[in-house]
Amino acid sequence: MIDGVKVKQLKVIPDERGHLMEMLRCDDEFYQKFGQVYLTVAYPGVVKGWHYHKVQTDHFVCVKGMLKVALYDDRDGSPTKGEVHIDKNRCKGCAFCVEYCPRDILELSDEFNAKGYHPPLV
Repeated sequence: MIDGVKVKQLKVIPDERGHLMEMLRCDDEFYQKFGQVYLTVAYPGVVKGWHYHKVQTDHFVCVKGMLKVALYDDRDGSPTKGEVHIDKNRCKGCAFCVEYCPRDILELSDEFNAKGYHPPLV
């Protein structure tokens, strides 16, 4: 995992009306301050991403469907500088990350993940 990245498993709280999940709380260990909140919708087959922030903390939540996040650490002095992190067990073998990688450093592995797909590797 990239140094400093935290993953919070959301707890589903169901009742007879539906369910809720607390995405971010001010008492979460990783909470720093409020910046902005936005919602984005992507159509099937559309890739959004491969953008760069020099300094920014993001919190992602997928409310429907599936979110694939690939992280690259380009920070000078970071113990994980140059590393790419992709959760191989969430990979569906679509190769979007390989096709759209701005550094052209990814390729599909010959190995299979738990779902039977070829995840990317550096």
